[in-house]
Amino acid sequence: MGIRFLLFLWLSGTIDLARFCLFKEESFLKKPFNSKDKRFKVAHREALIGVVLVIINFIWWYGFAYGLGSDKVENYTYIWGLPAWFFYSCIAGFIVMIVIVSLTVKFLFTDVPFEDEEEGHEHK
Repeated sequence: MGIRFLLFLWLSGTIDLARFCLFKEESFLKKPFNSKDKRFKVAHREALIGVVLVIINFIWWYGFAYGLGSDKVENYTYIWGLPAWFFYSCIAGFIVMIVIVSLTVKFLFTDVPFEDEEEGHEHK
């Protein structure tokens, strides 16, 4: 589950968001939080989308793992030598989530500059 979660973070851009929030230059950390800043609104929206994706992933995994896996072992069906509950929850779920996260990042996430707008104009 750890590798899947890290891949999800990487695909969703959350690692870049965390790096932006935690490891930005000291000048950023000294400035007060501006709740009207467009970057924070975008970050909060994308974080909410990330939480929804995690919940979808968990529902998919739990539904197939415990829904199909709650039967007796003798009654299991197999796909490629794996129990169907494992195949659908872990293998197919992983592939489906990669596709969903990729589409989400491509169509719902926006590129946000890390520099303040004032800083960008000062250097020009």
